[in-house]
Amino acid sequence: MEFRPESHPYASDLDLFGTGSLFELLCTARTGIGGAILAKWLLNPAECAEIAERQRAVAELRDQLDLREDWASVDGGAFDQAGASGASARDWASGPVISFPPYAQTLAILLPICLIGLSGFVSIGAYTRGWLWAIGVLVGLEVMLAAVLLKKTRLTAANLVLPSFELSLLAPLLERIEAENFQCPLLKALQLRLTGLPGRPSKQIRRLRLWAWLLNFRQIEYFALLASPLLWGTNLAILIERWRRQNREGLARWLDSLGEFEALLCLARYCYENPDHTFAILNPQSSPLFHAEALGHPLLDRQTCVRCDLQLDGQTTQLIMVSGSNMAGKSTLLRAVGLNSVLALAGAPVRAARLQISPLQIGCSISVHDSLLLGKSRFQAEVERLKWILNLSRTNNVLFLLDEMLGGTNSADRLVGARAVIEQLAAKGAIGLVTTHDLAVTEVVKALDDRAINVHFEEYYQNGEMRFDYRMRPGVLTRTNGVNVMAALGLLRLPNGNTNEAATPSPDL
Repeated sequence: MEFRPESHPYASDLDLFGTGSLFELLCTARTGIGGAILAKWLLNPAECAEIAERQRAVAELRDQLDLREDWASVDGGAFDQAGASGASARDWASGPVISFPPYAQTLAILLPICLIGLSGFVSIGAYTRGWLWAIGVLVGLEVMLAAVLLKKTRLTAANLVLPSFELSLLAPLLERIEAENFQCPLLKALQLRLTGLPGRPSKQIRRLRLWAWLLNFRQIEYFALLASPLLWGTNLAILIERWRRQNREGLARWLDSLGEFEALLCLARYCYENPDHTFAILNPQSSPLFHAEALGHPLLDRQTCVRCDLQLDGQTTQLIMVSGSNMAGKSTLLRAVGLNSVLALAGAPVRAARLQISPLQIGCSISVHDSLLLGKSRFQAEVERLKWILNLSRTNNVLFLLDEMLGGTNSADRLVGARAVIEQLAAKGAIGLVTTHDLAVTEVVKALDDRAINVHFEEYYQNGEMRFDYRMRPGVLTRTNGVNVMAALGLLRLPNGNTNEAATPSPDL
């Protein structure tokens, strides 16, 4: 299921969705509802109080292995084969109820009762022509009533096919939540939504499933013939529509509670499998703040992930300008900061020894692309994204992450534009990182006095091969490695294998 929005300040830049994404790492939801709630949390930073509640809930669920295993084993492989998004059930519940007139509801019950009673008299020998006429009249009335309501009955049966299947998968999960004994306020609140009203959701759904199952018996030819005097399909359709009218609001609430609980289970599983991760410390009253110790990219392998310390706040360091070699880790650093911020603001554990963070809106310009369809160049797309981030900073505390800022124009225009954007962001109190290969852009930090610093990444050579240690160092890197990268990929040939010397095009081109 695709949750990536068409327009979002960081979803595409941080690769939240898709193959190898953060969502793929986190999501073990068995229902589409749980996946949708988890995606919503990643896309929308929560309030501090809500984040704290989620952290407590995740901590409680983290060690409940039996609960997670029971949840994963409900209904065997049914979810893997079919899944359950809950969308059809929600749409069905919120859709217009098929109305059966009061007289029809009364007649649908009375006519079969009268018919059964008269038939009983006849069967025990009370045989008169008047009784037979009465039975004939009742049968005729039933046929007329069934014919009048046939269209509504068929529509009820057709509308229920997919919702009843989805609810049959979801009912055992709801029952599992109902039976638990939780301590965390958030988990108790979710449970109360399911058990606070008369009639538990699992029982209500099982009742609906029973009616749907009985309604399907009409498809058996001989049974339909025997059940027709009871107005079998008509009465069941009336019961089903009455259930929908009575539970339409409740069903939406049940599905939301189920999805939120499953999203918490996803985060709990992630927390359990990553014991070196920690929960962020929230500073709700602080100016923009991001202080991290041993920060690492959450998608990198634990054995190869290189961590670093980072401090950004509105009082001391608002900007970190990152220069350095190609492939040395600049963009990875930006994504590490962004993804850990997303995790922290969703209530999930982060890959850091310690992280202090304030409520922030994340604004990224990392993976900006041109569009032939919209007639838009990459440079125009980036300028529009930067304008979006500037507008965001006027009303929010912003963490900006800008990769190769304004790389689509000449160096003079790039310097002017970069200085203007950074100064405006700083004036609004925003904090963030900017990467660049243009050494002139690194001079922008001087305009912010002591509120900005330069750092860099660099390569080293071992046995004639270019290697990286991915460690952040203070200051500006003054040498370049673009020629060496092109040579390593066969685009250029370096004389005598030396680095940083004049190169000639490869004859293979």
